[in-house]
Amino acid sequence: MRTHTGFVSLSSHIKPPLGPTRRLCIKIPSTWAGLQACRVLESFEPRIHTLATTLFTPEQATLAGEAGCMYIAPYVNELKVHFQPGYEDLRPGFGLCRWAQRYFGRHGQRTETLAASLTSTDECLRLAGVKHITISEPLLKALAGTRASDLELEKPYKSSPEGQGGGLGESLEQVDWEGKEAEWHAAMKGRDQGEGERKMNEAIEIFCSFQRKLEDMVRTVQMEA
Repeated sequence: MRTHTGFVSLSSHIKPPLGPTRRLCIKIPSTWAGLQACRVLESFEPRIHTLATTLFTPEQATLAGEAGCMYIAPYVNELKVHFQPGYEDLRPGFGLCRWAQRYFGRHGQRTETLAASLTSTDECLRLAGVKHITISEPLLKALAGTRASDLELEKPYKSSPEGQGGGLGESLEQVDWEGKEAEWHAAMKGRDQGEGERKMNEAIEIFCSFQRKLEDMVRTVQMEA
């Protein structure tokens, strides 16, 4: 918690100024502890906006909505597709992105869906209807260089029946996780034989490995200064 509030405090020293703190959004991994931290930060006055990242399951999405996160970032592909040449995620999360958006809208929750971890322009197009998408610079350039008439735009989101959970096949009934940590963890482990939990843990480890490398680099620079 001190780290996240410290980021907000440090932002006031950036030149040129970033502007009001409401423009800041802190990315936090979608573990149980991480989403409880989101709940606390979102309760501050002024509010500290949060984004629940490394998200692969409805259990994470529903808890993020309950916590009041500003965004969730469902990873369409697990993170290692960007670091392991030739690796393919055989169970991409298109349906989760569409389902989560419908779920939040159905229950009047402020949380919005920001799809992430895309590898092709085709994947970007398959997310038609999802309000927010993180698109890398190479994919943006590829999209910009393609004529609209050449795009084969799929519309799975708009054509998905409301009653079918927006394409995931998951119920849209509201879930209450308040005080149910053990039940939440059990649901995570039971979802697709724990695949979402595995993807989340591997993504967090990848990010942690880069953080450790950065810390080592900073220490080296400080010692040589």
